[in-house]
Amino acid sequence: MGKNPKMSQSAIARVMGYRKALRGGGTEHGRIAEMLRRSTKSIHDHILKHGCGEALLLSHLQAG
Repeated sequence: MGKNPKMSQSAIARVMGYRKALRGGGTEHGRIAEMLRRSTKSIHDHILKHGCGEALLLSHLQAG
């Protein structure tokens, strides 16, 4: 599909929020999984491409 179109500032802020929360670990995981289910595929792809918690994200996405 090629590169994603330029992400908006709000989308970038959401991605950075996911990454920060994933590094925090623990009780954030359920909330992150819910946000990911409601977010767009392009954000999923962006997070996975940048390698922040791939195994954790994939397990949540599969469980969802």
